[in-house]
Amino acid sequence: MLICLTGAPGIGKTTIIKKLVQYLKDSFVDVGGFFTEEVRNAEGYREGFDIVTVSNQRGILARKSGIKSRLKVGAYSVDIGQFEGLALPSFNDPQRVMIIDEVGKMELFSTSFKEAIENLLNSVDISIVATLPLKSNDPFINHLKKESKMLIHVTQANRDNLLPKIIEQVHIK
Repeated sequence: MLICLTGAPGIGKTTIIKKLVQYLKDSFVDVGGFFTEEVRNAEGYREGFDIVTVSNQRGILARKSGIKSRLKVGAYSVDIGQFEGLALPSFNDPQRVMIIDEVGKMELFSTSFKEAIENLLNSVDISIVATLPLKSNDPFINHLKKESKMLIHVTQANRDNLLPKIIEQVHIK
């Protein structure tokens, strides 16, 4: 089963995901996957993004400088090797709930990542909670939106009330 959260950047999708992960861990539910975090410099300016697995392994997803890569999204160079090195193994262990934050332009440079998500979608015993960009013309993102049992548009008005609804949908009491 797939639950997708979408919404504007900075609206709180990752915050909801982190609260869900903590709830699941506190409830002794097997949870895997990853989330992304902004990386800011000493002056507070965004310099990139990290991938952080649910088991707290961290690696570089993208940076404005310091990475030589032909894969770019805006000013950011994407380190697809580090991303795949953390994201893909996090999908291999059988889990009850799988977290994918996020399925975006940077992550979708990886064909293996898309294949891993498709494999998860074919598993009947796993609940997947993923975040997607609000606006995208990407066929894979549109496919996930269509496949989702629940597509939640996160807003400032509803973000503080969504966690119980998501928990109920993944059948964790």
